[in-house]
Amino acid sequence: MNRGLCLLNHRLTEQQKAELESEFSVSRILLPPAGIQACWASIPTEKLLQPSMLDPFIDWIDDTSAVGDYLVIQGEFGSTVYMVGYAFSKGLVPLHSVTKRVAHEYREGEIVYRTYIFRHICFRKYLHYRADKEGMYGHDLHRIE
Repeated sequence: MNRGLCLLNHRLTEQQKAELESEFSVSRILLPPAGIQACWASIPTEKLLQPSMLDPFIDWIDDTSAVGDYLVIQGEFGSTVYMVGYAFSKGLVPLHSVTKRVAHEYREGEIVYRTYIFRHICFRKYLHYRADKEGMYGHDLHRIE
């Protein structure tokens, strides 16, 4: 059985837990400590994101994971891209949730209110582009001019 680490801004739903178990054979779900979880949910909004700001997440992954574990990861875009790359480098299998978003909108005079409902559809493996392999995923980097 596999383990699934979760680095998210929210808790997994029961449907998501069940899918990890049935589709990915995850028998144990590991969550970061509360402090690390709170940091992930509040990545600073400064213009420059320093790699050292992501060290707590890297340390948690290093201390918790083993090659072949799944990592469910979503959050602030730049941090997520960085951490997905790190997960690949450590031999982990990063996953993201595919969702359907339904918008509801109503007006009160000149004010427009919009709410979104997100519904989980499935987990999907992040794709790993490898520029070192000619023809990987149908791309030939030598033909780009």
